[in-house]
Formats: sequence, C-alpha cells, structure tokens
Amino acid sequence: MDLKSLRKEILASVLIFFIGMIYGYLSAIYFPEILQYFELLREILKPVAEASKTELMIYILLNNSFKTFLAVISGFFLAIFPILFLFSNGFILGMLYEITRESIGPQGFLIAILPHGILEIPALLISGALGIRLGYSFIQFLRRKADFKRELADSLRIYFKFILPLLIIAAFIETFITMSLVGK
Repeated sequence: MDLKSLRKEILASVLIFFIGMIYGYLSAIYFPEILQYFELLREILKPVAEASKTELMIYILLNNSFKTFLAVISGFFLAIFPILFLFSNGFILGMLYEITRESIGPQGFLIAILPHGILEIPALLISGALGIRLGYSFIQFLRRKADFKRELADSLRIYFKFILPLLIIAAFIETFITMSLVGK
C-alpha cells in the first residue's frame, strides 16, 4: 500500500472533514450556546497556554500524533473512530472560523491556520484515510479476503514515514511561526 492506493479513502476523508466544517460553522451560527464549550476548553488548556514554547510544541506534537495514530489503528473497529475524528476536526475548524470571522476576518483566519495547517490537515486526512482503509480491510479479513496484518503494517509504515514527520514540522510551525503571527 502507498499513498496513491488510498485515493478513494482520502477522498472520503476530505468529504467527511468538509461536512464536519460546514456542520461546525452552521452550528456556531444557529446554536451559539455551543460556543460556551470553547470557553470551557480555554480554561482547561490555560496551563498549556502558559507553557514555554518548547513545552507547547511538545504538547501539540504529542496531542496530534496520539490522535492521528489512534485514528489509524482504531480503524479496524469498522472505521468508526477515524470517521468521528475527521468529522470532529472539521467541526472544530468550522466553529473556529465562525468564532473568529468578525474579529480577524477570513484573511486573519487563514493566517492563523495555513502556516501549520497546510501540513497538519493533510496528516489528519491521511491518518483518517488509513483508518477507513483498515476498517474495510478488517471486514474483508473477517470474510477471509484480505491480509489484515499486512494492511496494518503498511498503514503504520505510512504513518511513521509521512504523517509523523508532517506533524513534527507542523507543531514547530504552529508554535514558533503561527503563534508569532497571531499571538498566543
């Protein structure tokens, strides 16, 4: 398995992520009470925001690498977690756009997301695609039509060869470049 062979799963990942974005954006508009959860999240993450840049980068990297790894390996549970992972990440991004739309505008939002998101979002999409592929592969394995161990090994190889390096670079950019552009 290589990235080219994941075209269908990546397309499905993009679609799920995009639907999540639209749903998050619309939820923020039509159900503004949901935004109180962002304030709760802000309070929970307050110690993280007060960390040094190096500690913050490590936190971001560990958080993102753990979740993307989980999205990959949990795919064998009928791809439920990878689908929820993709949808919820899109949902949060859609909500963040609506929350920041008036204060920083579309250009400010892109400045806050693109420097690291150009690497982080593809890493999320590929990990979701791998999880979806493993879900399908597991079903085929149960029917004795697929080599699930090989699919899992290939997925982990792609994770460590492509996704993890993208996340390392994205965490560095998010901590040292994005935060300088938009402030902590």
